[in-house]
Amino acid sequence: MNSIFVHAVSELIELFEQDLAEVTFPNVDRERLQALRAEVDEARADVEERRVALEAAKREQEEREAALIKAAVLAQRYARVYAGDDEALLERVDAIELAPKPAKKVRRPRKKKAVETMPLALSDEAEETPAENAA
Repeated sequence: MNSIFVHAVSELIELFEQDLAEVTFPNVDRERLQALRAEVDEARADVEERRVALEAAKREQEEREAALIKAAVLAQRYARVYAGDDEALLERVDAIELAPKPAKKVRRPRKKKAVETMPLALSDEAEETPAENAA
């Protein structure tokens, strides 16, 4: 139930608790509204309790799954050793993928630095030493 509706219902119940406390309509009066609100509150509390229990059950399931995967990985390692030279058995053991293989990273070529792109040969003038220039 959205908060606007809850607020409006609360205001109406308050009106029946105060100004309309002695007024009754067919199947609707202060007591009926209060009883229904109490049922909603109980249901809300029940939902919250079950949500907490569900979260705990999910955590327990995840822990048990982790234990199973750990045991299965160990069993597969032992099975590989046991298979030894039995190629058919070894193929069957290796065909079982217990965990998805990590995706290969696509590497982009490295950008060349300015230093790497400079020509290696220097001009004839740059090769002369200051002493040769002075002469």
